[in-house]
Amino acid sequence: MKKIFLLLNFFLAFGAYAQKLYSLISLTAPFNGISYAPGHNNKEFKPSIAKINGSWRIDVFYKAKKITHKFSIEQQPIGYYFKLIDKFYIQATSLQLLSFNYSKNGRTIDHLIFSYALQKNGKFKKGFLFNSKILFNYSAGLGVSLNRSKTYYQMQFANSSGGIATTDSYAGYYADHYRDGFGVFLRGTGGFDIFNKKGKRKLCFNVFYNQGLKDMAHFDINYQYGYYNDPARQVDVPKQVLRTRGTNFGFSLGVPIKIKK
Repeated sequence: MKKIFLLLNFFLAFGAYAQKLYSLISLTAPFNGISYAPGHNNKEFKPSIAKINGSWRIDVFYKAKKITHKFSIEQQPIGYYFKLIDKFYIQATSLQLLSFNYSKNGRTIDHLIFSYALQKNGKFKKGFLFNSKILFNYSAGLGVSLNRSKTYYQMQFANSSGGIATTDSYAGYYADHYRDGFGVFLRGTGGFDIFNKKGKRKLCFNVFYNQGLKDMAHFDINYQYGYYNDPARQVDVPKQVLRTRGTNFGFSLGVPIKIKK
């Protein structure tokens, strides 16, 4: 929290020299789970399944003559979300053994991304609902995340497990979690601001994409599934490595707060 307050104080001090400064507080819906697993069996293990989360972001905009500088702090999820598919699955109408079709499993924690971007706004506002107008924008920039500490991974996010079962079959997993380091991101957004009939900015909607450039964490997963009474239909994979760079995408809805004209 101390880092957040220091950065916010920097933004406010920087605003004393701005032609126009305003902030944006947003609720975000990021999809995480984008990861990769070298050497996996794609018939039974899908390593990258998107899962929606709830989070937040604070942007501070310094508007110059032709372009806008954007400084951001955002809370984003990092973790894994995979699909385990039963390759022995039999439809319920069959007289053979029954099982689940697939299961989805995952675990996440949050981390902070600090970023800088250049934003370009459209030249003209366009008509929208109830006499309001919208102005399109897009931005591109770079971000960095310190990730959670090694101690946090060891003490609070060391491992996870889960599973499902029927009367005939089972599926489960156990995962050890490891921190690989800090994160570096390419960031892009696109969206529009909504203005009321008096020309005041009221709401901001954006879609965003954070492309991770280096591994932030990996997970050693031991997954098992099969039938209790049929050894020929039992699978045990002891070390399926799943890696993530923190890449995610999503959308946000924010309320602007004017700081300085």
